[in-house]
Amino acid sequence: MADVKKVDSNPRRVQTGRENRTKRGPLTLEGGQRLRESAHKNQPWRKSTGPRTPAGKAIVAKNGKVRQIGPRSVREIRADLREIMHLIGLVRKTREAV
Repeated sequence: MADVKKVDSNPRRVQTGRENRTKRGPLTLEGGQRLRESAHKNQPWRKSTGPRTPAGKAIVAKNGKVRQIGPRSVREIRADLREIMHLIGLVRKTREAV
């Protein structure tokens, strides 16, 4: 599967972000605790609306497929199996009726 790349990503900005990340180094225990406390205080997940455009929704739908093995996910296979089992049940009911 091809990597999904943001259309509006600026290479200079990406490079600068990588450089800044290496300068900061790993978080200390205190820094991690402050980050957790800040996240719980501000609760940014409550303001998140998720993708709104069809293109954004398509990109997000691919996120879960990054680590899957094979072309189809377990969820897709199970959905197909449910449909097949439903059809088998209908065939059984039809045979019993005849």
